[in-house]
Amino acid sequence: MLDTEEFERIRPRLKRLAYRMLGSWSESEDAVQDAYLRLGAAPKARKLEALARTTVARLCLDRLKSARARRETYPGEWLPEPVLDNTLFPAQDPFSRLESRDSLAYGLLVIMERLKPEERVVFVLREALELSYREVSQVLGKAEASCRQLMVQARKHLHGARPTGELAAAALERFILALQGGDSLALCELLSENAVSISDGGGKAAAAIHPILGAKRGAAFMLGLARKAPPGLHWQMVESNGQACLLLFQDKVLISAFLPQLQAGLIDRLFIVRNPAKLAGLT
Repeated sequence: MLDTEEFERIRPRLKRLAYRMLGSWSESEDAVQDAYLRLGAAPKARKLEALARTTVARLCLDRLKSARARRETYPGEWLPEPVLDNTLFPAQDPFSRLESRDSLAYGLLVIMERLKPEERVVFVLREALELSYREVSQVLGKAEASCRQLMVQARKHLHGARPTGELAAAALERFILALQGGDSLALCELLSENAVSISDGGGKAAAAIHPILGAKRGAAFMLGLARKAPPGLHWQMVESNGQACLLLFQDKVLISAFLPQLQAGLIDRLFIVRNPAKLAGLT
């Protein structure tokens, strides 16, 4: 018989684990619930958290393998679902102060899309949970040597990932004012010369099919979206994935999320999530 109370205690931690692997909060919730149902039909375990972690990781691995095919036919660029910090780390979660938040950074989730399913699972188990290779091998049912090699490959794929810093509140205000006022010059001053803007509409909202390179082209794209936007717009600044995130609402409906990534104090990468299905974790 499953210890329901114990499972609910670790559910937030399991959802974060799944989210790191899948990049989708909604799918992570489904994966953890599937694990709950599977464990409910299994004999009671003495080490529930370890068993639940293994079950969730294997479910995520299966989902990642099927997701690769789906994302190849996804309309335009695919970006992870951003999630509010207080949703990722609810106040009642006993692990919220103990767990590292770096591996939930949005930019890292984007970069982890480069990894193959098994590489991503091993990377998360090692980097986020700090499991030993012996523990990782038990989760995946693979030899320790194989897990070590997967980790080497994962680090190779992630080599050179750029760090990001905090964009000052004043700069974010300038960003909003530039968009509202259609000020291309002011917007370009906030973007690095080689800035890359990536938008995800999922075929449900206007978005660029390919990344937009350069400050001028990126500014022109964002201003084009702003000009086409209907009246009744307002902005809100929130903390998502450990960073500042700008939300754009039309009346009371969230229509876009802007997540800037910084290099040398300027916006070097700008991720714009517009697919309505990916905005639920921000409301």
